[in-house]
Amino acid sequence: MTAGWVSGLVGEAKAAAAFKELPAGRVKTDTLWLLELCENPTRRPAAIQALEWVSDEREKKKSARPQAVRHCRQLLGDGVRWKGEGEAAQAQAEPARAEEAERVELLKAVVESEPYVYEPPVTVAYAPDRHPWHGHVGEMTFMEFAAGIGVFAACFAAAGMRCECIAEPKVEARMRAAELCGGVRVQLDSAMDVDPVDLPWVHGLVGGPECQPFSVAGKGRGFADERAYTLIRALHIAAAMQPWWVWMENVKAIESAQDGKVWKVVQGIAVGSGFKIRLTQV
Repeated sequence: MTAGWVSGLVGEAKAAAAFKELPAGRVKTDTLWLLELCENPTRRPAAIQALEWVSDEREKKKSARPQAVRHCRQLLGDGVRWKGEGEAAQAQAEPARAEEAERVELLKAVVESEPYVYEPPVTVAYAPDRHPWHGHVGEMTFMEFAAGIGVFAACFAAAGMRCECIAEPKVEARMRAAELCGGVRVQLDSAMDVDPVDLPWVHGLVGGPECQPFSVAGKGRGFADERAYTLIRALHIAAAMQPWWVWMENVKAIESAQDGKVWKVVQGIAVGSGFKIRLTQV
């Protein structure tokens, strides 16, 4: 597998144009193009392989810095003092010129000095002007893409959030989910029948994609199982919509399915879509 092969798959997805363009000002990443290609069952295995390759390449780049530091250490030789044996630490060399010695000593003195303590002036209360990452002072909205009878949605609604959209093919289950949430504005048979761009934007995505492809009882076939596309499409929605957060539930075996390749792909998609991922077992 090569970068050229992955680029070819991305080009194939672009040519197919199976999904709408993103809102103005946003450009699709290679990760998102490959997720779009996954909609085609015959091309899905290749697209998932490419997503795994992209994840591997990202990890290689992350490990390149320590390797570069070790290489520099070898080149510099024993004339440089290093802070921390075997660590990717910075070199502490003697001043290159005599006139720099005074400046180096001054910098050392500053580092060892007591830190300056800033005491802010007393201010009156005012309405905060915050960025999203500083917290949200208004109503938080969410969508559940695999609602069932709405147990997860009801929990988030009970926490004070508003369910803006649910997707559930079974009518009775969907009605029950909407009732538990106190009413839902947008109700869908399936989120997979709607282009992610046409879904209402929400602060967060909630759901539990089908777990059978990753469970021991389901034989752990991973992405080779057609039902695993529910997870892929959920990640596709997140990548296209760019909500503030995503909460997903699945079985613990998803970490080890297909010798860990499934979880590697999931992590790679999340990171490639701009998210940080945290795994919690409950």
